[in-house]
Amino acid sequence: MEVVAQAVLDEIRAANEEFRKSVDGLDGDGLNWRPATEGTNSLFVLGSHMVGVQRMMVSTAVGATIERDRSEEFRAVGQEGKALLQTLERAEVEVAQWLESIISANLQEIRT
Repeated sequence: MEVVAQAVLDEIRAANEEFRKSVDGLDGDGLNWRPATEGTNSLFVLGSHMVGVQRMMVSTAVGATIERDRSEEFRAVGQEGKALLQTLERAEVEVAQWLESIISANLQEIRT
């Protein structure tokens, strides 16, 4: 794996690990709780959005096309952390596979 691609994967894995620690042991109430301040999000929403961002960022870098509903990420709710963490795990595997395909030439291309 290219050095830059490995660095990206390492950062994603580190962020995901911190998120896993944050939701460990929480039930649906804890996952869906939102601070009283307007415009805040629950941990479930943050996790859903984090998956979307990671997938979009890396798919763009490798020239892959994915389906993403950003608005849905911010409406996400769930009753157990296990399902959310499984989604995070699947996305991490997918991102790692995409990053494996990156070569130095890809990293010099401009993407929108």
